[in-house]
Amino acid sequence: MLACAFLAKRHAKLATPVIYECLDIHRLLCRKDIIGMGLRALEGALLKRSKALVVSSPAFLTEHFDRYYPGAAQAHLVENRLSGQASYGARAPAGSGQAPGHIRLGWVGNLRCHRSLDLLCQVADRFGPQVEVRLHGVPALTEIPDFEAKVAARSNMSYHGRYRSPEDLPEIYAGLDIVWSGDFMEAGLNSSWLLPNRIYEGGYYCVPPIAPSNTETARWILRNACGFILDEPLDSTLPDLIAGLLLDPAPVSAFSQTLADLPDETFIQPNGFLRQIIESSVYPQVVS
Repeated sequence: MLACAFLAKRHAKLATPVIYECLDIHRLLCRKDIIGMGLRALEGALLKRSKALVVSSPAFLTEHFDRYYPGAAQAHLVENRLSGQASYGARAPAGSGQAPGHIRLGWVGNLRCHRSLDLLCQVADRFGPQVEVRLHGVPALTEIPDFEAKVAARSNMSYHGRYRSPEDLPEIYAGLDIVWSGDFMEAGLNSSWLLPNRIYEGGYYCVPPIAPSNTETARWILRNACGFILDEPLDSTLPDLIAGLLLDPAPVSAFSQTLADLPDETFIQPNGFLRQIIESSVYPQVVS
């Protein structure tokens, strides 16, 4: 996309400045062979010609851009927060819908991780009617070809299809007690570095997240003291967490209250935020 931007600019004979927005680090850019080296050489050359770099997670800088192209571009962090242009309704601590001995566990957004689905299936199988697993979003059937079959095979697991944001978000998160926020599609690489939309959506509606340790998502949860961080093996630690919460749901309520006490700006991007970045990148002499 960055190469296309410069080609379009050249073809149309434009002087338009280019800002490189990177929301994921593709696995091809992480390869150690000649293909990866060639793509990084292209990315680095184009990055030097860009006015600024925008990333959605600080780990993209530390693990990729600072490593391969230190000082190549002015960098800005723009997290995957909710848009400040929309209305999302009132915020309140979750947990009022949590029945004793019952948990509603959600997985929301891009459903692209086969291991995540397997972990949720294991939880559904172990706890039966005590746990309800609710899936909302778009499944990547290229990554999880048996998605529909696995969901259909479990009466306590349900898929609710695509959703609209912000219209459907209040209802989705009102139906959840905790939300799974792990991803292993590119384990050790992009999946460990990203910050998913669901931590901002769920956080706004005070639904505590669960994430694997040693990920940027876990570090975000730790900074905000607002959710559950699990070590490997997740096949054991995730069921153990659920078993503990079925006996004592107090940690869910406590983290939910913590989320409610955080400022809206933690989850919603302030109006004018992107304009400030563009102006400081393209017209720094005016801003200063």
